[in-house]
Amino acid sequence: MKLGPDTPRWRVGDRVVVENTVGACGVCEMCRTGNGHICAEKRAYGTDSAGAMAEYAVFSCSALHRIPERVSFEEAAVVEPLAVVNRGVVERGDVRPESTVVVIGPGSIGLLATQVCRSAGAREVILAGTDRDSEVRLPLGLKCGATRVVNVQKEDLREIVSRATDGFGADLVIEASGSPKAAQEAIHLAGRRKTVSVIGLTGGPVTLDWDVAVFKEIDIRFSKSSTYMSWRRALSMIEGGRVDVRTLITHRFRLSEWHEALQVAESGAAIKAILIPDGAR
Repeated sequence: MKLGPDTPRWRVGDRVVVENTVGACGVCEMCRTGNGHICAEKRAYGTDSAGAMAEYAVFSCSALHRIPERVSFEEAAVVEPLAVVNRGVVERGDVRPESTVVVIGPGSIGLLATQVCRSAGAREVILAGTDRDSEVRLPLGLKCGATRVVNVQKEDLREIVSRATDGFGADLVIEASGSPKAAQEAIHLAGRRKTVSVIGLTGGPVTLDWDVAVFKEIDIRFSKSSTYMSWRRALSMIEGGRVDVRTLITHRFRLSEWHEALQVAESGAAIKAILIPDGAR
């Protein structure tokens, strides 16, 4: 590890995590208002630039966050998805105490969203998934604080939410599945003048029940990536024990086993698989 010039805040050996941002233009309206994560010129590691799987990686000091002493390297490895969740749930979704929340999609984002909502004081969090989630992900959702899990292929989610809210609908619906059908369903699950926070990417166009959203005056808020404060909050949540990211780490591999790790991740068998450097304890 080496440091470049003019880096007085950092020393070789510091424990850090890095925001997934190579850089942005720095001069557009988004950058100047603290929203560089949606700058049209933003570049990300691993997509627009060489990622951490290269032999060497170069990171800007502006993207670094110091890992608190009470946070392990394994926990720090899961900071990025928690930062994404903080952006979508806390900053954009504005989750409130005593609210009823529906989380659609029990992947790593949905499971972390469940924990964040409970940490923020949500009274009830209903986590929805499908048959493929029934054996591992939905049961894990209960450990993450969900008050109820629902397999939408076997149960009527709308009816369950209606009963749980005396017919009013959810205060907040978090779409974390990336399913076009789920995105449309979120409109029906949200109550009047309530919020749908969209984190999942569908990869294509989505058809919405537009008139239903209009008549209910729903706020549909889209969330992309994460901000500086998203990462600060994520590290603080882990340090304070308000979110347990270790529950998501289902597989561990040595760095030399990276190919097997990718296969397990792509198969869907893992929630989060992490790589540990060979020789590390």
